[in-house]
Amino acid sequence: MFSVRYYRASPSAFRSLKRKPYGVSGAGGVKKVAAYVLPEAVLTVGGTQTVLHRVAVIPVPLGADMDQVYGNLGRDLISGIRSFTLDFANLQFTLEKVGKHIVATLPV
Repeated sequence: MFSVRYYRASPSAFRSLKRKPYGVSGAGGVKKVAAYVLPEAVLTVGGTQTVLHRVAVIPVPLGADMDQVYGNLGRDLISGIRSFTLDFANLQFTLEKVGKHIVATLPV
């Protein structure tokens, strides 16, 4: 799911799309919003591309920490990945495909 921050950074991506009902789950339950759904979004991690499918984009602030980031990543990112490691001490996200080791350093 991408946030209002992503939406504001990429307004041209939504010109031909219509909003659809979408439920955002949290500790307080499910909040219904009208969201865009991108059929595909290409994400590059450490030089390797992953295609995310049917990505919901929330075009309004939710009044939560989610508004400060571009979005949350889920299983689409790691589909086709053999393993992954989140190294918080070194701010690295490592993906391992069969025969290929990919390291992405997170900005501080």
